[in-house]
Amino acid sequence: MTPTPSQPQYRAAEFFAGIGLVGEALGAEGVEVVYANDIDPVKERLFVANYDTSVFHRGDIREIAGREIPDIDVATASFPCTDVSLAGNRAGLDGEQSGMFWEFARILQEMGERRPRAILLENVVGFCSSNGGEDLRAAFGRLNGLGYFCDLVYADARWFVPQSRPRLFIVGSLSPLDSSVATATIGSEVRPPWFAAFAARHSDLKLQAMALTPPASAGQSLDAVVERVPADDERWWDRQRTEAFLLSLSDVNAARLKRLKASEALTWRTAYRRTRHGRPVWEIREDQISGCLRTARGGS
Repeated sequence: MTPTPSQPQYRAAEFFAGIGLVGEALGAEGVEVVYANDIDPVKERLFVANYDTSVFHRGDIREIAGREIPDIDVATASFPCTDVSLAGNRAGLDGEQSGMFWEFARILQEMGERRPRAILLENVVGFCSSNGGEDLRAAFGRLNGLGYFCDLVYADARWFVPQSRPRLFIVGSLSPLDSSVATATIGSEVRPPWFAAFAARHSDLKLQAMALTPPASAGQSLDAVVERVPADDERWWDRQRTEAFLLSLSDVNAARLKRLKASEALTWRTAYRRTRHGRPVWEIREDQISGCLRTARGGS
């Protein structure tokens, strides 16, 4: 019988849980989150507003012991991207934030024979090039040492919705799959072509490749989802703010806006505020998708 959200077949622990989005996806596949951890009180409020309050444990992952984790089949970790992101400081897994990966691995080790059969880690694409690829090699090595055979999968939100949000996923299993990197679909959308070269350079690692089929692209653009608002809606910028926006545009972005205004067709674009040469400016995307949203704390 195919599992449903109301009939969970597997149990999961969600580390760096945020507001519970990984668990939301797992729930659709019949996986129940029985333990969730994050240090942020704001994220806790959002999590418990939507999910079982009893499963959320707010606190520093460095203070969590493996014995505290209930029996689970899957452990997930969306560990901080700050130190491996191209938008961050590139300190890698030695950084204070992204270095929390090691704490996740420590908890798995402390679970001993109760380690989950599968693990799922998520981070930005910059993880693959952090410290010349050494951070990724070190992560695979640590997980291999815990008994996990690992695969690397690429996905982008633009396959499903009009937003670009590329991500890497490390998927590990205690039992090796009947596949090999050499015979897998290297070069497809779901597995970066460079992964074959990475595997060849590190033949000592326990790598594997799941049989995956790239998802059919939704092919959406902004005009399919953007909210239409009347001209007198209070959310429109006033003249002063609009003029400040126009004055901040570089020659390239000003020319892009001019071409859009000259078109007879109704079209949509997104703009992002950036700091260039020490001053805030706006930049307009060329395509009809939204890019990663920048946070006040840095990163996307």
